[in-house]
Amino acid sequence: MKETPMKPDSSAGKCPLSGLRILTKPEWAEVDFGGGYRANFSLLGDRIIVSRPSGFIDLNGLKASLALVERIVSETVGQNEPYILIEDMVNLTGNSIEARRFYIAYLKKQKSLLALFFCNISTFSKISFKLAKRLNLAPFQVEMVDTYADAVTLALGALKRNLIRTSEKREADPRDPDPVRTVKIAAGKGWGFEENGYALDLEIIHGNILHSISRGFLKEMHIPRMEQCRLKVFDTIQPGGQIDYLIASVAQLEGATPKARILYANSIRKWNEDHPLKMMILCGSNRFTRTAANLARPFMSFRVKTVSILQEALEMVVRDEGTRLKDHGTDRVTSKTSDISSYVDEILAYISQIRWDLEGPEFSSQPSPSHPFSAVFDAILLIKSELDHLLKERDMANMALRESRDGLEKRVVERTKELSFLNQKLQGEIFQHKKTLKALAESNRELKETQAQLVQSAKLASIGEMAAGVAHELNQPLMVARTGIQMIRRHGAIDAEKGGEAARQLELAEKATKRMMIIIGHLQLFARQSPKDFEPVDVNHVIEESLLMMGEQLRIRGIEMKLDLASGLPRVMGNANHLEQVMLNLLTNARDALEETPESRDKPEGKKRISLQTAVSSTEPEFIQVLVSDSGTGIPTEAAEKVFDPFFTTKPVGKGTGLGLSISYGIIKDHQGEIEVAETGLKGTTLRVKLPFCSED
Repeated sequence: MKETPMKPDSSAGKCPLSGLRILTKPEWAEVDFGGGYRANFSLLGDRIIVSRPSGFIDLNGLKASLALVERIVSETVGQNEPYILIEDMVNLTGNSIEARRFYIAYLKKQKSLLALFFCNISTFSKISFKLAKRLNLAPFQVEMVDTYADAVTLALGALKRNLIRTSEKREADPRDPDPVRTVKIAAGKGWGFEENGYALDLEIIHGNILHSISRGFLKEMHIPRMEQCRLKVFDTIQPGGQIDYLIASVAQLEGATPKARILYANSIRKWNEDHPLKMMILCGSNRFTRTAANLARPFMSFRVKTVSILQEALEMVVRDEGTRLKDHGTDRVTSKTSDISSYVDEILAYISQIRWDLEGPEFSSQPSPSHPFSAVFDAILLIKSELDHLLKERDMANMALRESRDGLEKRVVERTKELSFLNQKLQGEIFQHKKTLKALAESNRELKETQAQLVQSAKLASIGEMAAGVAHELNQPLMVARTGIQMIRRHGAIDAEKGGEAARQLELAEKATKRMMIIIGHLQLFARQSPKDFEPVDVNHVIEESLLMMGEQLRIRGIEMKLDLASGLPRVMGNANHLEQVMLNLLTNARDALEETPESRDKPEGKKRISLQTAVSSTEPEFIQVLVSDSGTGIPTEAAEKVFDPFFTTKPVGKGTGLGLSISYGIIKDHQGEIEVAETGLKGTTLRVKLPFCSED
């Protein structure tokens, strides 16, 4: 990678810990992400991003800061180029749970991030970090250290292990025995793969060292792909090429299944038969992988070694080939080391004879108690015993599970039989119910007579509801008449020719009395049992007669009545008395709906209003359409489909019988018409009545 050119608004210095250049920019300093969260960013060398957050990190601030880090990486390191991130948490006071979860999910998706190091972290955050690291495996190295200096040291080591150099490192000295600085690497197409949570990359170092880099979790399905890649490498370096050493970098290997470890060892042995190896070195192995390598060592015809970093592995290869290096004391072998080596081989051989797949002791005799590693042998047998116990408990649990499953299946069979019997019984009841319905259908003249009685009952109920309104209507005219009569009595005889006050009051009393007589007469006519004979009816006249009964009730309740009656409408064939009953019921329901609705004086549309409109239907020109709308809060969705059912009501107890709309529905059906809820919602409800024209004959 070429060195990033300096911009006029950037500044650089030297890191006293590493000697690398430190690049900063004004737009990277004291960046405010809101909510008290700020951060400073810098570039150490060519590939190390240093972040120093302060304050409390919330989710929005975290997203903004990660976006800035991505821009810094793109501008300095390069797109899809590996880099290291150091998070210095010395000034951080805390973070939200949402931010922490988002950060973990974000890091899992970063393919170019080589390593992440936290430093100066609080005690509470250390606990949180350890839990997060255990529960959320990252595809790169993640470590927590105490100081910033420790983080820089780890970052340089990570770059060195992955054969990445910074531009500030000194030039290679031919006298310097460090093999990392003089390494020669070759890689080719098809020398690796990535699938099902595992990735492998192969490369050739110094012409005869096969270096494999494993990441993720190894399963048995990956072994054949691994063998194909090794053959691809060998075919590429032909003719004359030779692989003498195998270095397996497993620092990023999360683990492997037991079967995969066995298949891998067999695969290496098979490769060695055709392509003899001098040595295999596991690089960056943890305790688990080192133990697996030691267990396989007695069965390999070549040497198997384990080291911490790639540099040690390359130095080991150089020493093995006879290159002179400075003696750092690593090759000194004492007799004590030889003794320990023999004991190690003895222990490994002991372990290899144990039948881990069977329960119980495997040997009739044990090593002598005086053996230097007697305690180790005892510990191995104790582990084997504990393993046997755990496996036995697992088998017992599986047996209990099978018995429970068998019992469940038996109960399912029994319950199925019970349900089958109940189903047959239900089918019989359904058959009887159908017979009952048929009998009810046959007694339908009886139903019509009952309906007629309900119509009359509903009339009486409507009269009862209107009693208060009628009383008010009667009281006002009677009061006027009484006042006029009192004046006549006070002033004596009336001289009509003089046009005095008494004469005027008497005239008002006469008009009021006349109006009272009209209302009472209409009420009596409405209450009278009317015949079912149909005749041509003027729908507009029916509506006007209905308003004569309801108009004053609406006015005193503050309800505005808006009429839009089309003139010249054709007549309909029907019973005016029954149609008036329908209109009174619709107006009464609209009135009750508005009484439960609070009035809004701020908005004109918030006033209590009933609209009544007549017209010829636009979709069915042979029908007259009547729309009754209110500005209430509407009918609930679950109730809109039931409003015409008998005895169904949304009104409180004592406010309605539940028969009004049901009877209205029957009356309109008798008139060969339709009644329906046209619209309902927060702005009110509209009911639509459609009646056919009279036939012209």
